[in-house]
Amino acid sequence: MLRRPISVTVIAWLLIVIGVSILLGIVLQYRDPAIRTAMATRPIPLPLQFALSIANGIIQALSGALMLRGVGWSRIVYIVWQAIILVIAFASFPLKPYPGLVVYAVILVFLLRKDARAYFSRSSSSEELHA
Repeated sequence: MLRRPISVTVIAWLLIVIGVSILLGIVLQYRDPAIRTAMATRPIPLPLQFALSIANGIIQALSGALMLRGVGWSRIVYIVWQAIILVIAFASFPLKPYPGLVVYAVILVFLLRKDARAYFSRSSSSEELHA
C-alpha cells in the first residue's frame, strides 16, 4: 500500500484549518458594520463576496479532508477553485493577493509532484474498482 506523502498530509491539514478559519471569520465578521462598509466599497456585490467566502471555506476544508482520505479529485477541485479565487481577487481587490499567490504556487508544486500524483492515482483507481 502506497503511503500518503508527508507534504500531502501537511497541505491537507493546512487546508482544513484555513477553511474552518474562513468560515469562523465569516460568522464573526458578518454583523460588523465596519467590515461590511469596507467590503461594500469593492466592485463585487456584498452578498456575492459572502457567498464566495463561504464556498471558499467549505471547498478548502472539504478538499483537505478528502485529500487525507486519498480522494484524487479533491486535489483537482482545490487547484481549480483556488485559481478561480485568485483571479477574482486580483481583478477586484485593491490589495493584490501576492502572498496568497506564492502559497498557492508552493502548494501546487507539492500536489503535482510525482509522489503525490502516485498517491492520488492509486486512490482514484481503487475507488473506481470498488464503485
